Amino acid sequence: MSPSASSTAMVGREAESAAVRASFDRALEGTPVALLVEGEAGIGKSRLLREFGAEVANRADVHVGWCLDLGASRTPFGPVIGILRAIVAHLGADAVRDELGVGAQALGMLLPELNPTERSQTSPDRVRDAIAALIEAAAARNPQVLMVEDLHWADDSTLALLAFLMRTLTQGRILIVLSCRSDDVRRGDAVSSFIGESTRSRLLERVQVDRLGAGAVRELAETITGHPLSDAAIERIQVRAEGVPFFVEEIVLEMGEIERVEGMLSRELAQATLRIFHAYSTMTRVRVLSWRGRHVEAVPATSQPAVVP
Repeated sequence: MSPSASSTAMVGREAESAAVRASFDRALEGTPVALLVEGEAGIGKSRLLREFGAEVANRADVHVGWCLDLGASRTPFGPVIGILRAIVAHLGADAVRDELGVGAQALGMLLPELNPTERSQTSPDRVRDAIAALIEAAAARNPQVLMVEDLHWADDSTLALLAFLMRTLTQGRILIVLSCRSDDVRRGDAVSSFIGESTRSRLLERVQVDRLGAGAVRELAETITGHPLSDAAIERIQVRAEGVPFFVEEIVLEMGEIERVEGMLSRELAQATLRIFHAYSTMTRVRVLSWRGRHVEAVPATSQPAVVP
């Protein structure tokens, strides 16, 4: 077993991929769609979104922002600022100023590159309106796929802004995709409330990413190794990984490393055994030759007549 890499072809996600594509197709018709991709840690949410983003990159502008686990000191609008900055860079700061007018000044509080003429305090409402206007302006030029990863670490301001956008954006080729680690969401916390309210209001569609079945585990493991595995090996992987793709990859790589080390040790043992055998054989030949030499030297000594002085 010689694993090539952990970044293998995605397997066992046909249904989830089809659901995300369907949401994108509806957004292309001109009605914004918001989608939540949820599942436990290591289940493959980010991989699913990366594959989708690469698939539609030639048909839409794909922008990604990440929520970060910074404890209590979470940056307001953290993941959204990254997305907005990418949109402005794509459109050009001058075009954004012309398109948004005074709204660009409000955005300047979040994006200094817009160089607002006034840096006075701007109301949160104006900032939210300007963000929505920027996304709509971008969608008028090209479909927009806006991904916010790791929603379970989102700050309150980001959650409030996402709720606002899902209610405010009523037209445009816009797909908002959120990923969330379901095992990190607690009942009653801000993220749980956001998901629940958005789902009840029919503002948020949801795709659950589940654990892989035995067939998909085999396919993933054999894709990593590059060759078929025995049923016993697949069973060990399935029992230990429990269908979580990240664990499958790590376990297969670990098995490959163990096998590599065992193979290396076996080769070293074989080489050591061979050296011992050669050394023993050489030592034996020396002893035999030594004995034969003594024997040959002794024969003439006993066959010659004694010389009496």
